[in-house]
Amino acid sequence: MELLGFGAAIVVVASAVLAVSARDARAGIVGLTLASAAAAVIADPLPDAIALAFRVVAALFAGFLLWVTVRETDTRTGSTALGWPAEAMAAGAAFAIGLAPSLLETDRAGPDAALAAGFALIILAVVPVVFARDAFRLGMGLLLLLDGAALLRVGIAGTPTPLEQLTLGILAIGVAGATAVVAINAFAVSGTLEVGIAPGPEDER
Repeated sequence: MELLGFGAAIVVVASAVLAVSARDARAGIVGLTLASAAAAVIADPLPDAIALAFRVVAALFAGFLLWVTVRETDTRTGSTALGWPAEAMAAGAAFAIGLAPSLLETDRAGPDAALAAGFALIILAVVPVVFARDAFRLGMGLLLLLDGAALLRVGIAGTPTPLEQLTLGILAIGVAGATAVVAINAFAVSGTLEVGIAPGPEDER
């Protein structure tokens, strides 16, 4: 089970790096959806089968909402200004920091992989959440932040209850839905996914 957790954690972090570094929103959505779905299985013991299935389906549905949105608006999105090598290094460093409590023999209820992946996702989410003007990137950062916080909770307190899994799935769908609404409105106003850009005089003619 521990090997499965670490394998899933590596998939989560690698997919999240793809999500934040891709200039094509479709590639970013694939990475984001894979990261969210794989994050649900990082627990020891595994969650209840129905609750786990709901989390995975919620991740897929959230990805579908974003996919439909960029298909109807614009598939171009701003990637991280740092570049994927820097993002990968930052995520790797955060992953290693997440393993430090196990090296120090700190008592926790959850697996080491959850804590490590959680730290990595939160680090990757910081730039899009704080600095992004692109509606898709902002929503993506919020979803990564949600998954990162959920993984930290798993690493500290153990496997989530079915009610927690239900709540996380609903929150993911809600964030994706809100991102879709903001993105569509931004595209209708400015012709891009950037939020807060009013049309210029030439656009009003």
